Amino acid sequence: MQYVTLRYKRVETGRLNMLAVGSGLMKMFVKATIATLMTVGAAGLLPRMARADETVGTFSVDSVVLRPTYLTQEEQGGQFSLGDSEIGILWRKDRHWSAHFDLGDTAYRNLPIYYNNGINETQFGLVDGYAEYDGIYGRVRAGLIPVDFGYEGVLDDAHRYFLYSQSIANRLIALRDEGVSFYTEHNGYFTELTVHNGSIDQSSGGDPWVTGGWGWSDSRKIKAMLSLQTGLVPAGLTTNNTAIDVAGFQPGVTARVRNGAAFVEYTPLYWDVVAEVGGGEIVQNNKTGRYDYDLLQTIHDFSRNLAAGARYDYYDSNMGISGQAQTEITALLMLKSDDASSNLILEGTKHIYETNQIHDDQLRVEWLLTPFSH
Repeated sequence: MQYVTLRYKRVETGRLNMLAVGSGLMKMFVKATIATLMTVGAAGLLPRMARADETVGTFSVDSVVLRPTYLTQEEQGGQFSLGDSEIGILWRKDRHWSAHFDLGDTAYRNLPIYYNNGINETQFGLVDGYAEYDGIYGRVRAGLIPVDFGYEGVLDDAHRYFLYSQSIANRLIALRDEGVSFYTEHNGYFTELTVHNGSIDQSSGGDPWVTGGWGWSDSRKIKAMLSLQTGLVPAGLTTNNTAIDVAGFQPGVTARVRNGAAFVEYTPLYWDVVAEVGGGEIVQNNKTGRYDYDLLQTIHDFSRNLAAGARYDYYDSNMGISGQAQTEITALLMLKSDDASSNLILEGTKHIYETNQIHDDQLRVEWLLTPFSH
């Protein structure tokens, strides 16, 4: 009503001036004009002005994961860090359209080791940020999106209690990348296809990578998924780090990379059991090198406040070449709050090398905090 009031004052001032010259006809015209403007404004003009200033949709904190961590490694000492802590912000316009932003350490995008100088930059920024449309036929995402490859690619960060496995820690698979994805499901069966850069935002050029995921879940106890991925790394974008020893990779040579993984997760009451097999190949100059990995892990809740777990993680960086395999055996103990929003994790890892044993066993103490109970 502020707009109409101001107009009324201006017109009213004019009316008083006109009264001074004694125009009765003009008085009637002004009154009729004011009444018309107030009616029109109330019916249409003012709502349009109000809508121009109002917020469209809703903002909310979608996720918060805080991981104060102390990690000590044999013969290397220890250090404190925040690990892959992050905060997620959601803007939802309506039930179909939304935008997602996760802020944290950009190193957890997990740039594949084949690119640039093999450097995975550590700095605070967007871990992912994408637009999303969720319709009756499926979900479309575009931007800096989750790649969703393998078990750890689809695992929610708030439910990840072990350190990343060797396939992720050695940066064989990206966790996020710039691209577009489509996901659809029906009667428990699901499919996701992703087209992405491969190099995230570190370089330009080269053919897009393609990642596919197919699986089934009963939404309660069982989930099974097959992931396949292929991409081309042009010679000019490859790392110049000659110390990289994965599937016979050669710096400075165009590489065709193919990856695959399959996992089954079984979650009966008080248990979470995961088995995964995976591997990949790199083709350069008509020569093919391969790597593979196996993962078996379990967590058991003894009570609402106590859980324990174990993991077997095998990785062979060059199949067919003896002495390349590495195995990690991990034991985990977790103390939890009643709603599992606060978790104190003690994790010990034993590294076993096929040859040339290195003393680099680890002990990790982590406080995992999230305001959302689960």
